[in-house]
Amino acid sequence: MFERNTILGFGASSMQGEKDSQGGFLKRLEKALNSDAEISHIVNLGVGGDTTREMLARVDAVEKHKPSCTIVLLGCNDMPREGDKAPARRTSLQEYKSNLELIFPKLCAKRSIFITSFYVSEIQEAVFIQYMETARRLAVGYEIWDMFQDSRSLLSGFLADDYAHFNDAGHQYICDHLLKMLAR
Repeated sequence: MFERNTILGFGASSMQGEKDSQGGFLKRLEKALNSDAEISHIVNLGVGGDTTREMLARVDAVEKHKPSCTIVLLGCNDMPREGDKAPARRTSLQEYKSNLELIFPKLCAKRSIFITSFYVSEIQEAVFIQYMETARRLAVGYEIWDMFQDSRSLLSGFLADDYAHFNDAGHQYICDHLLKMLAR
């Protein structure tokens, strides 16, 4: 069973809880785990809109929390997309790789979970796959939940109207899946 002390979430808007009426899947996870009175603390370091460039600039803040478990959901803000209104914000695949080579080791805890991003249709699928494969390869020491693969069939009812964030049902789905992972 997982030793529950401090769980830290790190990533962008999906981690932050964007578009969820209850504050996101981490808030839901905290509520579920606190019903067992076995967890001391959940810290959410999700910041909407962040690319790995911004995440790298704030990753050192993780150390002060001394998490026993980290959950990382980066999102897809780094990836170039069709009709992009902010191309300068995106990172090349090489910069993404370099950033993750520095980020992942700093987030690795006694137990670490990396969740791949769900597919966003305004990003070319081949590009999305390249970024996700790069992240999976670099998440050494992490349990990996390949939500990207799930998104091809399971997530159609879990997205908000903007198709870029989860709705309440999507955040609950993530919470439920994480509860199963943490119980192993």
